[in-house]
Amino acid sequence: MKRMAILATALLLASCGGKTVSHSISAVIEADPAAGNALLTCRESSSGSCHVLFVTGKQLARVEARVGATATAGGLSADTQFCLQENAPQNGCRLQPLVKGEQIVRSQATYRE
Repeated sequence: MKRMAILATALLLASCGGKTVSHSISAVIEADPAAGNALLTCRESSSGSCHVLFVTGKQLARVEARVGATATAGGLSADTQFCLQENAPQNGCRLQPLVKGEQIVRSQATYRE
């Protein structure tokens, strides 16, 4: 029983430490792969900007827009995929197919460090 009390106290103290971190992003990509371009509009980001990685075959294009601003990307095609994050996407980001029209991306995560 004493071990359980010590373990419960240790878990309680561990959960009290650290800080709560919140990450969020809201952006819109207007894409026309046939024309080879896309427009990124960054609506909200906890980092202050939105970052997109466009992958077309072996070519990579990185685009960044501050909150409230837009940025464009060219050289895209029907097989282009993208990953949108609040910070520069790294290897392992989840790529999605780029389709014609408006694509809304929203994400929010809260955790303790």
